Amino acid sequence: MRPTTLAAVLAALAITPVVAHAGSTGGFAYTGQSQAQAGLPDPTDGPYLVPAGKVEHRVSRVEVSGTKARASAERQELWLTANRARMVVTDAKTGRLRTEITDGGGVTRIFDAAARKLTVLHTKATAPPYTSAAFEAALYRAYV
Repeated sequence: MRPTTLAAVLAALAITPVVAHAGSTGGFAYTGQSQAQAGLPDPTDGPYLVPAGKVEHRVSRVEVSGTKARASAERQELWLTANRARMVVTDAKTGRLRTEITDGGGVTRIFDAAARKLTVLHTKATAPPYTSAAFEAALYRAYV
């Protein structure tokens, strides 16, 4: 994967707090407590799941800047169901596709538009690696 596409994929995954469990790699410090003990919501709780037969759609704009960062602006569009997900990442200025990620049935496909390369990953996961807007809102409330 080219560095710019890798950055786009990492940015896309960074906005998905499914890894926001205490003690994981989601940017939250390990406290030795379980997620429930830390007062954090659990993304597998019923109120935070996308209901069967429904599709959640979100559009986000991510901008990266700084003295050492490679400046970029991208548009991330996510479609999420109870067991499948699709994210399309485009350059916010030109509208050109940077990467597309689909997930479902234990298979994740990542298309790198610049390299014109498709990477297929197989997992045992039954749910997409993204969380619902309801879970994200609950997570933010827990930290405020």
